[in-house]
Amino acid sequence: MLLGFAGVAILVGFSHPYAVHGANPSLSRIAPMVIIAGGIAWTLGSLYSKNHAMGDSLLTNAALQFLAAGAFSGMAALVAGEWRKFHFSAIGPAAWSALGYLTIMGSLVTYLAYIWLLGKRPAAQVSTYVYVNPVIAVLLGALAAHEHITALQLLALTIILGGVIMVNANKYFRRPVEDLDPGNNLSR
Repeated sequence: MLLGFAGVAILVGFSHPYAVHGANPSLSRIAPMVIIAGGIAWTLGSLYSKNHAMGDSLLTNAALQFLAAGAFSGMAALVAGEWRKFHFSAIGPAAWSALGYLTIMGSLVTYLAYIWLLGKRPAAQVSTYVYVNPVIAVLLGALAAHEHITALQLLALTIILGGVIMVNANKYFRRPVEDLDPGNNLSR
């Protein structure tokens, strides 16, 4: 998992400053650290929720997590002063459609699947999706938006995928018990 984490750290920008139009340069340097801190918090939360579920209900556990995330995000927006700049009338139909899609597919469906899978598989295996998402994002950026992939990004993607393979190697390279014991006639 540390190998995948190192790959994500390289990918999100410790190698180059972000050049976002109109962005505060000091905040642009903090962004990779916030992304990595979020990944660490997600992993810690996943490990905690796997071992300390609030009950047997998947929906109840997910709803509590959604409410906590919403409250935290609302407080962060309030502290950052984002509410002063926000106007419902400035939001177009395309933005509302995107929000609806992300709410249903990006949050409800995928997160409930994640929580369910967390109850069935080891947390280390389930959490590897956090490492795979940036790989997919970079590849989609190259295919759909014709973004350039640098050699450093390719190195980071290789490191990330290597970490994911290492976490899952036991599953792929494990041989069935009957293959290990030549005297076992159960499989014949």
